[in-house]
Amino acid sequence: MSASSTKQSGTASSSYGAGSGVLPDALVAVKSFGSSVESTVDNQGEAVAQATSAVHDIAVVGGLIDIGTVTSTGTAASDGTTGAVGGASTVSDVTVAGQPVTIDAKGVHADGQSAGLLGPLVPSVNSVLKAAGISMAVAAPTDTVKGASAKRVLQGLQVTIDLAQLDHGLSQLQAMLPAQVRQQLLSQLPVPTPDQQTVQIDFGWLYVTSNATPAFNASAFSGVGST
Repeated sequence: MSASSTKQSGTASSSYGAGSGVLPDALVAVKSFGSSVESTVDNQGEAVAQATSAVHDIAVVGGLIDIGTVTSTGTAASDGTTGAVGGASTVSDVTVAGQPVTIDAKGVHADGQSAGLLGPLVPSVNSVLKAAGISMAVAAPTDTVKGASAKRVLQGLQVTIDLAQLDHGLSQLQAMLPAQVRQQLLSQLPVPTPDQQTVQIDFGWLYVTSNATPAFNASAFSGVGST
């Protein structure tokens, strides 16, 4: 982690490389992630805070789903009277069973059938995700703005895995995929887990907040106490 400050602003950042998390790497693996925050007073005298969280190279279910980057950037500002928030989460370079997709607040959308050798053989993205018990969507921001106080929470990309369905659907999933894809993607699958559990992972989660008091107005006290 690194941090610095000046009279008008302060910044901090941190990063983390690949490592084991609370979930098996065969289920969810992340290559790197990091965050940064900056607080400033702008030319209009507003207190402005900006935070960024980024997660890179995510592999879900042994690489069945590959996610290039999840980035969340949130801002909160306060002029001492009114607060305001901004920012959003974005997801880029995602594939499901080798097929390019996009992810937004409504879920997963196929970019089109794969143009490669396996194009006509690869099943639809929705059928793969359904068999694996996986859903993905960019979460809507949660805002709290009251007077001069402002806060925005970004949960980023939410990946939900129904472990019971993943266990039940493994054989169906293997049968759906062509041999070339099956060998590449499913060789790393974890041992089937019969636990009746649903796991939700938020990639790119952050919150940012700002609160300020009105600027001191010296003119309001001119002449006070004079005779």
